[in-house]
Amino acid sequence: MNRKMSFALLTAAVMAMAPTLASATPPHCPPGHAKKGLCTPGPRYDARHAPRDIVIIRDYDRYGLHAPRDGYYYGILNEEVFLISRATQEIIEGIGAVGYLLNR
Repeated sequence: MNRKMSFALLTAAVMAMAPTLASATPPHCPPGHAKKGLCTPGPRYDARHAPRDIVIIRDYDRYGLHAPRDGYYYGILNEEVFLISRATQEIIEGIGAVGYLLNR
C-alpha cells in the first residue's frame, strides 16, 4: 500500500470518529457550560453540596489573584481555587489548580 492510500485511509478513519469524539460528555460540568444549558452542574461546582473543608484565601498576592468583587471570595476546594458567592455559596468561576497558581 502506498503512502497516499495509507494517508487517505487514516484520514477517513479519523473523520468517521469525529462525531463520536465531539459528542463526548465531560465528567463534570463547568459553570459556563451549565449557564448555556450544555450540561447540568454536579456537586463538584456547587459549594453548598461540597465538603465543608473549603479554605478561604485571604492573601491574594501569594496566588497571583486580584481582590474579589464585593460579595465574593476565593476558596480552595480539592486543590483547586474557585471564586465563590458569599450569599449563595455557589461556585461562580474555576480559577485554576493550587499548584499551578503557586508555581507561576
